[in-house]
Amino acid sequence: MYIIKKKYKFLAKKKFGQHFLFNKKIIKKIIKFINLNYFDLVLEIGPGLGSLTLNIINKINNIYAVEIDKDMINFLIKHSIIGSKIKIFRQNAIYLNLKNFFLKNNQNLFRILGSLPYNVSVKIILNLILNFNNNIKDMYFIIQKELAERITASINTKIYGRLSIIVQYYCKIYKLIKILPKYFIPIPKVDSFFIKLIPYKILPYNTININIIKYITNKSFNNRRKILKNNLKLIFNNKELLSLKINPNLRAENISIKKYCKLSNLLFYKNKYKI
Repeated sequence: MYIIKKKYKFLAKKKFGQHFLFNKKIIKKIIKFINLNYFDLVLEIGPGLGSLTLNIINKINNIYAVEIDKDMINFLIKHSIIGSKIKIFRQNAIYLNLKNFFLKNNQNLFRILGSLPYNVSVKIILNLILNFNNNIKDMYFIIQKELAERITASINTKIYGRLSIIVQYYCKIYKLIKILPKYFIPIPKVDSFFIKLIPYKILPYNTININIIKYITNKSFNNRRKILKNNLKLIFNNKELLSLKINPNLRAENISIKKYCKLSNLLFYKNKYKI
């Protein structure tokens, strides 16, 4: 295995939010959690210096990898990390079109993994779950601790918000391992978490149009300090909120995903497909 040394710190680019995991014990735990099978269809986002890639390459038939940084790709080639089993594509994972990979691979479900850049983690995750959720078996990401907490936040907490609702609408989420800054090069200023997301095969929530939920949650959380009847006064009156057993005096963080779905369905019928 190629061990990442401190001399490679200069390879990290701030504009890409790069921090390279090098701790062998943490990497071993991550690989154990993923539990790969030989014929799994794996897509790695941001292989970087190959610390995860090298540990999984002998466990599976092949890997697809997406990397935006041409210097990282050159590094992987120079150190013989890219071989016949690894197909690497230079592109921005924010705009990843999974169907381009999916249609070429016998309609198998992807298993996606990666250490996501802190500055674009949200955009990458939302792109995957909003556009390609049905093409994914599971996802394993290293992300900033704050983001992991927001994604998994429960109702009635200060960090429960639009992101919590949208991601939990589509996926079951698990926080698996806390990863300290000292295990990365360069050392980030925050802790990280290794998380698992499993897309629901059948969505547990009854809703007609997810775009309406995004619209309502945007209005609801636009000013978190305001109560619901004030944030939604241009959409619903108090009688409509009460009809769904929603207290108009509650704040956005006090409303469950299920009730946001009910609100979205009500608005759908009120507007007759206009949103």
